[in-house]
Amino acid sequence: MPPTGGFFGKFYLFKAAMESPQLTWLVVVGVLNSVVSVYYYLRIIVAMYFKDAVRPLAPTEGAGMRAGLLITAIAVVLLGIFPGTFVDWAAPAILAAK
Repeated sequence: MPPTGGFFGKFYLFKAAMESPQLTWLVVVGVLNSVVSVYYYLRIIVAMYFKDAVRPLAPTEGAGMRAGLLITAIAVVLLGIFPGTFVDWAAPAILAAK
């Protein structure tokens, strides 16, 4: 889902594969798999928000848990909003690998 890091990761991967005529089939397979994965993602959302709980949920407490969730949430959003910055940071490593 835009603007998350996973969306832009797939976008750049599919864009690079489309530049090669031999990999067009791979992009088609990847897009079809992404469409299928939406079904599974939506099942989780439906179970979380639209169905009654089987048993009461006891939330996990702790500052470490909250800090971890906050850091990862911020990272996912930043990767989605500013993907170019992170791509620029990774460019030297990519060029060194060639």
